[in-house]
Amino acid sequence: MEILTNLGKISICMAVCYLPYYFVFRKYTFFTLNRWYLLSSLMVSLLIPFIHIKTTHANGFNRKISIEEMRETGAIIENILVPAKHLAINWLQVTQWIYISVTVILAARLLFTVVLILYKALKHGKVVNGQRVIYHLSGHNSSFFNILFLDINGLTEDERQTVLAHEQAHVRLAHSADNLFTAVLKVVFWFNPFIYLMANSLRQNHEFEVDALIASKQNPKTYAGLLYRMSACNKLQILNQFNSGGLKSRVNMLFKSKTHTNRKLQYLVALLFLGIFSSGFILEGKTITDKLPHIGNVLLRKFAKPGPPATSTFRMSKEVYLPIAKRDTAPTPKRSDITKDTTRINAWANDSTYVDVEKGITHLYGDAHVTYGNIQIIAGYIRINKTNGTIFAKHAKIESLKPSFKENALTADSLTFNLKTRRAITFNATEVQ
Repeated sequence: MEILTNLGKISICMAVCYLPYYFVFRKYTFFTLNRWYLLSSLMVSLLIPFIHIKTTHANGFNRKISIEEMRETGAIIENILVPAKHLAINWLQVTQWIYISVTVILAARLLFTVVLILYKALKHGKVVNGQRVIYHLSGHNSSFFNILFLDINGLTEDERQTVLAHEQAHVRLAHSADNLFTAVLKVVFWFNPFIYLMANSLRQNHEFEVDALIASKQNPKTYAGLLYRMSACNKLQILNQFNSGGLKSRVNMLFKSKTHTNRKLQYLVALLFLGIFSSGFILEGKTITDKLPHIGNVLLRKFAKPGPPATSTFRMSKEVYLPIAKRDTAPTPKRSDITKDTTRINAWANDSTYVDVEKGITHLYGDAHVTYGNIQIIAGYIRINKTNGTIFAKHAKIESLKPSFKENALTADSLTFNLKTRRAITFNATEVQ
């Protein structure tokens, strides 16, 4: 689930970063700046889901809670799981397997392409001035790092030197590294159309950048004529090809007036806009439990449904004591009284419930509830693990339903209960009076 969420965040960031380029920057002659804008956008998009900045801090505490310190909260959970025939199809898991399968296939294809290029270079290439050159093999002129594919039959000596200088410029500017980087991203984000748009735009800027260098040293009209004569198509998109990048666009850019330097300030405006947008992903505010209403019984009525919810019953063979915020002056019950409590745990969730029978794990998603005896847990997500004897709750609120208790509760970013040691670890826990 978290993997798919991060992939979605990265895809959204890519889309937002590409919009300023498509509508504004691609018309400018700042080819090198556009190249680095696209590369930076891709790298920032990859990093944003993993950057978290906390803007508020709970007035809580991080400590281990002895469950025996809590009063009268015992419950026995016995080992009963929902039969497999009642399980619905887990579409989230199906989606994950489809994504992984397609990614593996595309990764294998990319690896095969790279190996094929290296094989041709080693078998047919000749080392010339520190570069491995393959002549008359591929039917086009292209480069991959320091490997040059040249097909210069029918060209004059000046035209041959122009083609060679073009491909050497690609090598010198490390354009193949950009292409390989975007090829890997297309494997991982094959479902995102914006990665293809950004990869194509980056390749186009490579050609614009090299064309500008070559045209500055010779007649642009002569160079444009050479481009027209050698127009062709290459399917290996990790190569820098002499006649790729959109022939009409390349010729138009050769004769386009230089963009005024003041337009570079628009890149700063775009960065400011993207920074404001990305803050929605990297800034962490208060948790959901911080916004829940005050007083336990009021909260229960808010989440109550008009009728008994569909529940799943779980039991385990060990005792578990789950905490509430405080205890009043009533005496702690004897252990013998607690062990007699065989109250069943009722668990349900508004979103979905998934039971992994093989692993003995139950997942409750979206406004998950667990009630047992006089204790209730309300959380965004709850996981009951029969195998290792733990219960984990994220964004959780735990409270007592017994009238004699004080109306208070314990909220926490996460709670993990170890049923064997009968201890709980809370993170950012807060007492709600």
